[in-house]
Amino acid sequence: MKHQNLVFTFATTIGTFRIQPRKGKFGLFIDYPEGDFDLLTPCTSPDDAIDYIENQDTGVSGWDSMPPGDMPNEIRDISNWQQRPFRSPEA
Repeated sequence: MKHQNLVFTFATTIGTFRIQPRKGKFGLFIDYPEGDFDLLTPCTSPDDAIDYIENQDTGVSGWDSMPPGDMPNEIRDISNWQQRPFRSPEA
């Protein structure tokens, strides 16, 4: 499946995780309710980004310290994430 032209988002109580193309690979971001965002880590694929989220290795303290049982199971499968076309800033 090609993901290079898609942005994936998944809303949580901490913020909205976002996976999108970045510099020929992907970036895992978090969009906070206040309107700020952070680039959490570069990734090789959307599945790689989900591994960081599932392993609670994002650098977002509220997420990484959450009891694993409180993590929504749906976040583990990219087909459960919202998708939209990626629009490059150069476009």
